[in-house]
Amino acid sequence: IQAQLSSLSSLPPEERAQREPALVSKRATVEAWLTREASTLQKYRLDLSEQHQKTLGLLRKQQTLILDEELIQWKRRQQLAGNGGPHEGGLDVLQSWCEKLADLIWQNRQQIRRCEHLTQQLPLPGPMEELLNKLNADITDIISALVTSTFIIEKQPPQVLKTQTKFAATVRLLVGGKLNVHMNPPQVKAVIVSEQQAKAL
Repeated sequence: IQAQLSSLSSLPPEERAQREPALVSKRATVEAWLTREASTLQKYRLDLSEQHQKTLGLLRKQQTLILDEELIQWKRRQQLAGNGGPHEGGLDVLQSWCEKLADLIWQNRQQIRRCEHLTQQLPLPGPMEELLNKLNADITDIISALVTSTFIIEKQPPQVLKTQTKFAATVRLLVGGKLNVHMNPPQVKAVIVSEQQAKAL
């Protein structure tokens, strides 16, 4: 429309006076429509951001339940089994829960990244960039906490070790089946430390 208005200057004054009001009116109508659509889009973006925040809160609650309650109980049962208590078991169920949680977290991360991409394609004035940065930081923290907490020693070595004796220990990443699809598997290095070194940690 702007190009059409600019081209009117080359027309005779009578024809320009006849066409110009219609084009100005059309431009005003289009600008008003674009303003309404931009406002609606911004509202949808803010609503989506709010829903992502609620979802992240629910994911954190679920993660707390699995990691701070169920996994801690499993580790306690594992310690008791090392001292002659009943065998701990139940790790496969915990792994299933952790993998499902990892899958949900990853899907939400992908949605947040898609929102960032769409916001960059059509930037609008407002707080969206800050909100998306916060959501991205939050989801990264959730993933990080999940990965570090679910790297466990599945089979503990004996509580008392004799010198010059071999023993076995097994480690397991409870989210390995899901997150390995999305990232490189972690490199693991195990080191035996003295009691003094352990206290220094």
